Amino acid sequence: MAFHAVAKRLIANCTAIWRIIRAFPATLLWPLFVLGLVLGLGTWGVTRIGRVEENSAKSRASSLALDTSIWFSQQLSVAIAPVQLMAAIVQYNPQYNVVQSVFAGLAPVLMEQVPLRTIKQLEYVPGGVIADIYPLEGNNGGAAGVDLFNCEPDR
Repeated sequence: MAFHAVAKRLIANCTAIWRIIRAFPATLLWPLFVLGLVLGLGTWGVTRIGRVEENSAKSRASSLALDTSIWFSQQLSVAIAPVQLMAAIVQYNPQYNVVQSVFAGLAPVLMEQVPLRTIKQLEYVPGGVIADIYPLEGNNGGAAGVDLFNCEPDR
């Protein structure tokens, strides 16, 4: 019974509103215009914020990639510094006995300075033949005397 009464009142109210709208069309047009304006501005705002967030994420990713590449480059420079130093010593005085004595004294110090053991071992390889290895522990000793240019690939 209560539902029937509510339905009758709803129909009566809708009929009254329809009569007002038919008599005064501006009564409906202005609220619809404002609704459209609010929805349009809301959609534009959400889209704009989405683009700003996207650009910000791209900028952060680009910055992170650049920072990582710089860090990687620095790590490579630190890791190859001992090899470059040994190459400079050989270039300065290419006599085997001189370089061998410098290598024996310098290799332990160079290995201590390399961070996080980025170099496993240093080898002195004149003419492609392994002459000296530091550190000489584990399986490294068997590599002495190996001709790197003429050895089997699996060795």
